[in-house]
Amino acid sequence: MSKFIGRRIVPKHDGVWDISKEYEELSIVLDKSSGESYISRKPVPAGTAISDQSYWMQYSLYSAQIAEAIREMKETEAHLTEYVDKAECNMNTRVASAESLTNSNKAELNSRMDTMDKRLDANVSASTDKDKDYAAEVVDARVDEEGQTYKSMGSHVRAIGSGKGILKDALNGSRLSFLNITPELNWTADKYIPRKYGGVETFSQTPNVYFATVEYISFPYGGCWIQVCSAMSKVESDKSGIAFYDADKKFIAGSDYNRETNKLALRRIFCPEGTAYMRMTCMGQENLDGVGLWLDDCSVSVGQIVDQAVTHEKLAQKCVKTDNLADESITPEKLSDGAVLAKNAAFLEIPLDIVLTPDLYISRSNGSLRTYTPGTNTYFATEDYLPFPYGGSRCLLRASMSTAPNDVSGLAFYDADKKYLSGLKYAQEKGGVLCYTEFVCPKGTEYIRLTMYKENLKDFAKIWFQDTVVSTGKVQDGAITTPKIADGAVTKGKLEVSIQKRLTAEVNDLLGFNLSDTPLERIRNDAGLMAIFRHVGCIGDSLASGEAVYKKADGSTSGKDLFEYSWGQYLARMTGNTYYNWSRGGLRCDTFLSSSMAVECFDGEHKCEAYVIGLGQNENNKKYTIGTAADIDMNDYTQNPDTYYGNYGRIIQKIQQLQPKAKIFVLTDPLKAVETAGYNAAVREIAGIFQNVYLVDLFTYGTTLYSSGFLYQQKRGGHFNAVGYFICAMIIATYIDWIIKKNPTEFREVEFIGLDNKFY
Repeated sequence: MSKFIGRRIVPKHDGVWDISKEYEELSIVLDKSSGESYISRKPVPAGTAISDQSYWMQYSLYSAQIAEAIREMKETEAHLTEYVDKAECNMNTRVASAESLTNSNKAELNSRMDTMDKRLDANVSASTDKDKDYAAEVVDARVDEEGQTYKSMGSHVRAIGSGKGILKDALNGSRLSFLNITPELNWTADKYIPRKYGGVETFSQTPNVYFATVEYISFPYGGCWIQVCSAMSKVESDKSGIAFYDADKKFIAGSDYNRETNKLALRRIFCPEGTAYMRMTCMGQENLDGVGLWLDDCSVSVGQIVDQAVTHEKLAQKCVKTDNLADESITPEKLSDGAVLAKNAAFLEIPLDIVLTPDLYISRSNGSLRTYTPGTNTYFATEDYLPFPYGGSRCLLRASMSTAPNDVSGLAFYDADKKYLSGLKYAQEKGGVLCYTEFVCPKGTEYIRLTMYKENLKDFAKIWFQDTVVSTGKVQDGAITTPKIADGAVTKGKLEVSIQKRLTAEVNDLLGFNLSDTPLERIRNDAGLMAIFRHVGCIGDSLASGEAVYKKADGSTSGKDLFEYSWGQYLARMTGNTYYNWSRGGLRCDTFLSSSMAVECFDGEHKCEAYVIGLGQNENNKKYTIGTAADIDMNDYTQNPDTYYGNYGRIIQKIQQLQPKAKIFVLTDPLKAVETAGYNAAVREIAGIFQNVYLVDLFTYGTTLYSSGFLYQQKRGGHFNAVGYFICAMIIATYIDWIIKKNPTEFREVEFIGLDNKFY
């Protein structure tokens, strides 16, 4: 009968279908006449036809390719039989001749064999006395430490080279720790890497003091502890250090070094999950040759184990963590058929190297590459054929196209010879936004090419599997082989349990378990850890004041600040805490500083534990001078010039003068125009200059949320309705909750903000 395992039922395979037999529910049988398999929907009485759909459901289709392969195998067998018969005849003739020759030389051969036997006996007897014969060392080299004798010295050496000859306990935790992973470091003088946001800055005070690796350096050690040996200044204002980035070279996190000395020193640092690249700084030209990085881990990271060289039995206890092997070394994408439960493969992202060329599009009617009006940057297409061997698979596409009736662009499918098979029109209902289209990939598909519409959406094309199986082609050839899962080190059971847990377990938000490296991957429906701040000051423009756009009697539009619908007041009602709206339509940094709102903000009666600043869109509208980081005078903010940098810095400096321990969150603008103009880049740099200032990068991680989908539908006249501002509140709360969980040590004394007390 079918077997119940935990939360699953495993069907029973019941051989070739026999109409005279009874079958249990969920029995799988083979219809020999058609070559197709069926599964029973319920208990089947004897005499029931296989075509009776009330009892039977088709399970798999007959494969013509397999039938053809069988026919070819039979033909090959006949040819081989004929060839072997001829070979046997020839061999008999040759054997007879050889036998005759051997008999004629038997006496001479026996004499030579007797001589060789005597020499071998002498070598073996000499193996206990190294002075008697040089052959003793060779004989001894055939035996390993456990007394196993190999057929030859060469076989023993080859076993060691392949890993099979590594003995138990040959590797232990102390020997795995501190593996030198120092990459090639190319230093650039007078540059440093700000650890707060991972950019590249120029140090202009004194030449040849700071040096940085400007290029991104491959560093696939996410999730590992590492020992970093480098140097930096002991002064508090030194913002340099090491920065980690993901596969798209987006900043993840950074760290300083050992600050007890200006000389080279070691510091143990955690390399964040998802790290693919790093950049680092070193102070002092005399220290450059001593910079290094070592793995300080009791785990072996992905890619660090040579096939068969390290197996479960050969490692000392706890040298390689079972969880690390299951969770990290083997990922769901690499698994072969049957290794993962069917439901766990649903919505698996298909990795595609999508490179789009402007002013081109793919005709979905014939698959040709066509040119659109040059210089418009409206349509983008993949000129190259993208490998896509997933014929018959159900997939989900995220893309964009025009809603114009004459738009013939889309996605095209091609066979192995890159001949056009068919095309796909996207399910686009509204222009200028991303849409999702379900499709079944035509059988025989080996390649695709696709089109994207609108420059601001072109980088968000993706395709996922919707199948509930992992089929041939979805796993890279040779990714999982029997030797790679050697000696029970990684078992199917470990993988199933671990991966099922990772893919189906809900994130424990409160304790920060399974915390993603992407802050807005999963939007909250509550305020999260924003609730820890009893007083929050919201400094911003109309998007922070709840401004709503309406039509006047003459048909023109206007806006009205409705603070009770602002994202800040939604959070205030959720948490029961106090949120001050120091915001209004059209506000800029300079107009805030000269307003009555600033007077109230800095009067000492309205101190907050946290401040959220979202300014820059109106500066962009007025083309306000951006300036540089040098406009922020860290000693006297009254000397800051009238620039975006200068005024933004002055706001932060006045807050920190009033409330030194306050946590300040600065928002980038999700609009492309503000990003392109450089105001977002200024906010990112400012966040790295000050202590207790945290970047909420809504453009990098939230521009798709704001420019498409449900939130975009709540927008009118560049502003939101009540629903839209509520979603904005959830987005901001989600991001800040993520920051707090990513930096636990920096938020463990929030209760002492505004007080002189401290514990750490």
